[in-house]
Order: sequence, then C-alpha cells, then structure tokens
Amino acid sequence: MNGPSRRIWLTGASSGIGAALAEQLLLAGHRLAISARTVEPLQALAARYPEQVLVAPGDLGDSQQVRAIGQRIALHWGALDTLIINAGTCEYVEVVDFQAAMVERVLRANLLSASYCIEVALPLLRDGNEPHLVGVGSSVTYLPLPRAEAYGASKAGLRYLLEALRIDLAAAYRLVAMYGWSDLVFTHVSARIPGPEHHFLINPYGLMFDEITASSLVKIDQSCNKLSESAYPVNPAGFTIHSCVHELREDAGCVLHTHTRAGIAVSAQKGGLLPLSQQSTFVLASLAYHDYEGVALNAAEKPRLQANLGKANYLILRNHGLLTVGRTIQDAFLHMYTFENSCRIQIDAQAAGGPLNMIPQAVCDANLGIMKVATAGQGAALAWPALLRKLDRMDESYKT
Repeated sequence: MNGPSRRIWLTGASSGIGAALAEQLLLAGHRLAISARTVEPLQALAARYPEQVLVAPGDLGDSQQVRAIGQRIALHWGALDTLIINAGTCEYVEVVDFQAAMVERVLRANLLSASYCIEVALPLLRDGNEPHLVGVGSSVTYLPLPRAEAYGASKAGLRYLLEALRIDLAAAYRLVAMYGWSDLVFTHVSARIPGPEHHFLINPYGLMFDEITASSLVKIDQSCNKLSESAYPVNPAGFTIHSCVHELREDAGCVLHTHTRAGIAVSAQKGGLLPLSQQSTFVLASLAYHDYEGVALNAAEKPRLQANLGKANYLILRNHGLLTVGRTIQDAFLHMYTFENSCRIQIDAQAAGGPLNMIPQAVCDANLGIMKVATAGQGAALAWPALLRKLDRMDESYKT
C-alpha cells in the first residue's frame, strides 16, 4: 500500500500477522487506528509511533463497542481511507506459517465482527480518499469498495459468505410470503453475490415463495443467464427492473419488488405516498417515483428508471408496485416492511372517510435520523435475527 499517507483502521492488530502488518504500514508513513481485544500491544505501537497511531481497543463482536470505536475515529480523523478487516485472523501462528486453511477454521466467527466494522466504517470511508476495504485471508488483497471480498480473501471465506447469502435470501422469500406481500410466483427478490463479477441469486421461476430454499436459488448473470443447474427456469422479463437497479447502484446488495394491493393502490394515486404516519416519514426521506410504461420488457426504459431512482432506497413504480434497495438483504427487507405498512396505513386512513392530518414537513425532516436511534444504531441487523428465529419456529426448511 504505497503512495501518500492514508488513514487506516486496522482490526486484529495485537499479534501475529496483524501486528506485523501494522508495523509495515507505520514504517510506510500511514496513520493507523488499531483495534483488538488486547490493549498492551496496541499501546506499545502507539508509544513507538505517537504521531501515527490512534489506539481504539474493544471487542469487535460487540456492536456497541464497535460503534464507540467508530465515533472515536470520526472525532479524531473525520474520515477513513482504508479499512483492513481481521488482520489478526491467524494471530496464533507465526506469519511464516500463515495458511488459507486457518481462515476456514476461524472465519465464521470473524464474519460478525467484520459486518459490524463495515457498518460503522462505511460512512467514514465515503468521505475518504479513494476508499478501500482490505480483507485478510490466504493473502492480503487490496480491493476497491464495495467488493464483498473484504469479509475474507480466501476461497473458504467467500464460500461461507455465499452460504450465508443463500440462507438470508431464502429467508427473505419466506418472510415476504408470511407477511402477505407475494404475488403467486411473480415478482422477485435479487441479491448480488460477493465478487467482482455482476452475478446474482434469484428465485426459481415457478416456485411459490414459501417453497423456496437456500439450495433452490438460482445463480444468474446481469442478463439473467443461468449460471447454476436448476430444474426450474428463471424469468428474464421479471429481472429487467432488478438488473437495471443493480447496474446503476454498486451499493445495491439486494433489490426487493412487490405487487401488493396497498402498494399498487398508493402507486395509482396522483399524490403518491402521503405524510400520514410515522412510518411514512422514514420512506419519504429517500423516495422516488417512476411512471408506468407498460410491462417492464423494454430495455429502452432502463435509463429513465435509473434516472428516476438515483440514490433513493424506496421507489414507487406508478400503477405497478413498490421497490426497495438495500446494501444487504436485511436492509431491503426492513425498508419494504416500513414501505408496505406506510401504504396500508394510508389506504386505511383514506377509507375511513374523515379529514386527513398531514405531518408537517419540518417534522418529517426531523425524523431523518430517527431510524438509527430506534434500532440502537444497528439498522436492520437488530430485527433480522428475531425474524429468523420466528421462521425457525415455523419451518427451518428454508436453510436447506
């Protein structure tokens, strides 16, 4: 990592390869915020490089401690240029003995801490200089955002990621069915697969959403060509909107599209979503609209849809339905939960026939950051484990 000095957050820096890497980066003139459970080695580095080291210890498996570390970094630096995750993956062996097999043994335990660190670091990285994530696996791999190999550069790490992604996506389909958002076998939830290729997972066309399992999901490319064996076809026409969003948004880890009665009813109203509920204020802060142009089969419509969506995470497809974009499957699902409820509340309120009390714009604006407070800063990660437990109590077959 040569070139100008960078502001780097290095996790797992107390011993082994993490400590060796920290020393090399400091010798190269970079500034480091170093994190690990063991404080003494970090303080020793800070004593030798007092102008370059920010000691930020903590248990990276504790989301609250990770957020506190992020706040400390933000206070001192304001932004990050690089996040290096799990540098101490093999802290129990010498650097010369570092092997990819070690990652396979410990990576699953490190995924949770990695996800917390990425969640905290992303806002800081966005303001950094050519921000990068670096994942430590069988080697240190330098990767531009938002490559998901940051969770682990080894093949073992990516395999675990794909397994987890399949389970989460299958769970999302089951939850869509459970909450009554499905439209028989139609509509889709797509998830981008980690890696530089634009590959995705999508439902096998013809299965009801409550039948979908992790292993039944089909791997496809940007043009909806099947890249994995499946007895079921995929639906290129249905993927048109999803591919359009994924093409536009590198941050789109998941795209969720529904045809619910309440969603279509609101999409058919000239005024669209109204500020009638607390839920609606969360949506209105990042809401876009796209006019209906017929069944989404025409590639010529893509640029217009992309221009209308922009950076919004909620999209009303006029006379058609709802769409949410999330960095993760969990994010897209929580967005849709809020979106759908906003629409149901609006239709119910209008059906009552009385005068409607609109929430003032100033109040809507004040609610912009309230979701983070409501979820203790964890966003969708707070509710998702509870949703999985609910599914497990009903039927665990989605994991198969």
